[in-house]
Amino acid sequence: MKPIHWGILGAGRIAEKFAADFSAVTNGKIVAVGSRSFDNAKEFALKYNISNWFGSYQELVQNPDVDIIYIATPHNFHFEQVALCLEHGKHVLCEKPVTVNAIQLEQLIQLAKKQNLFFMEAMWTPFLPAVQKVMQWLKEGKIGTVKMIRVEFGYAGNSDPKNRLYNPELAGGALLDIGIYPLTMAEMVAQSKIETVQVQSVLSTTGIDETNVIQIKYQNGILAQLSSTFTAQLKNEAIIYGTKGMIVISSFWMSKKAQLTNDNGVETFIDESTTLGYNHEAQHVGEMLQLGKTESDVMPLSRSLLMMQLMDAIRKEMNLKYPFE
Repeated sequence: MKPIHWGILGAGRIAEKFAADFSAVTNGKIVAVGSRSFDNAKEFALKYNISNWFGSYQELVQNPDVDIIYIATPHNFHFEQVALCLEHGKHVLCEKPVTVNAIQLEQLIQLAKKQNLFFMEAMWTPFLPAVQKVMQWLKEGKIGTVKMIRVEFGYAGNSDPKNRLYNPELAGGALLDIGIYPLTMAEMVAQSKIETVQVQSVLSTTGIDETNVIQIKYQNGILAQLSSTFTAQLKNEAIIYGTKGMIVISSFWMSKKAQLTNDNGVETFIDESTTLGYNHEAQHVGEMLQLGKTESDVMPLSRSLLMMQLMDAIRKEMNLKYPFE
């Protein structure tokens, strides 16, 4: 099949990780990068052997050689940038969170359908081999019936009020930046509609959430306790408790290791690949495009919309509304 030609929108830290991992992708090639700075785009392109670079996003989306664009910018820019790509006939893989709220995402989903284009949130965690092994263990009933899920993600970050993460104008806060990972992991495991949600949070002096603890009761009886913070170093693991055992996923959002404990003893899965893991989602997206699909069967838009609706509801409980909303 014809290799997929990728463009990268943004030349920052996440774009660097994606481009570095792309050497392990077998069904595509990065052919262009666009940045607001021509010099940054050129430096990025030369570093990763990319043949085209542009000093504007407009030039990138107008390049006829690009099939799909990976958007690697902060989430407050995603709505306008995804729309720009879709309007110019480009498929889109957009970093998480895909938008700031559900209304924005609903509009983009409609636009993608109208244009008959592929669109996916770049939530890379479900594609990691360690996480896929966990999903296999659960499907096989290795820990019996799942009863509880505990996921936490936190670090002591830069508390400067001028930092992007603390800026409400840039949709800052722990929930949207890192809290989306525990929420997504819980949804993947529970596979049930939500019955109730309880929220506790600590807001910063700038008005964003710097710490949150979310408890969810699913209709199938599973309970989840999910935490995210910028103020303390947490264990950053996911633990799934069942009637016959438990599973621990170390550094769950970027995991290379998962451990199963049940009556048969301990089973450990270790992903020995040398990439960070962005290549797995890129490979999957390439496969979807080669098959003519407009949506992923692993990371469907319905999950992204559910997560945005849930985060909207959680922010309402926090009394956190961004100035531009």
